[in-house]
Amino acid sequence: MFKQLVRKEALPQSLASTLLVCLVIFFLAGCQSSYTVNGTTTPGNGHQGSPTSGGSGSTQTTGSGSTNSGSGSTNSGSGSTTAPSQIVVTANEGEELVQQYYGDIDKGDFQDAYQLWGTDFQQKNSYNQFVAGFHLTVSVTLQVDSSQTSTDGNCSVGVTVTSRDQPSTGPTIFTTYEGSYIVGRQNGTDVLLTANLHQTQQTQQAPGS
Repeated sequence: MFKQLVRKEALPQSLASTLLVCLVIFFLAGCQSSYTVNGTTTPGNGHQGSPTSGGSGSTQTTGSGSTNSGSGSTNSGSGSTTAPSQIVVTANEGEELVQQYYGDIDKGDFQDAYQLWGTDFQQKNSYNQFVAGFHLTVSVTLQVDSSQTSTDGNCSVGVTVTSRDQPSTGPTIFTTYEGSYIVGRQNGTDVLLTANLHQTQQTQQAPGS
């Protein structure tokens, strides 16, 4: 009789245990169906195909300073930097410098003309050597034929120059040169870098003619 009572009372306890186990399993299954990122609950498979997700292999993090890697890429946003722009001498700037140079020579202002040359030229040619090349020059005329900025940022100025030289005795000599000057920028100032001129014509004029 005692055993029968035990069995009858055991049935409700077994049923309660079974129900408790079922509830625990149901609760655990519900927890596995979702996850939380930074306090936001997202459905377990809801990120697939979402326009805000990175796709396969991607990682998404919310909040400021976040990065969206996409397929391994990084979006730096406003923190990105750009390369410094190239220094360019325009065609007008190149022409103006060459015109200034020959204007100084025509006035006999050789000191200012010499200062328009870049450091490389001045290191190889002293001021006295520079002036000696014009010791017979009375005047010069300049014609700008062309000007163009190259890919390195320097400007090439094509010119035709005619110098009038007057020896102490003898006829006046007119010599015409054609060629080009390269104008660049050093320490924020436009300067003459190189010159490539060749003589194309020379005439003489007798005194008094």
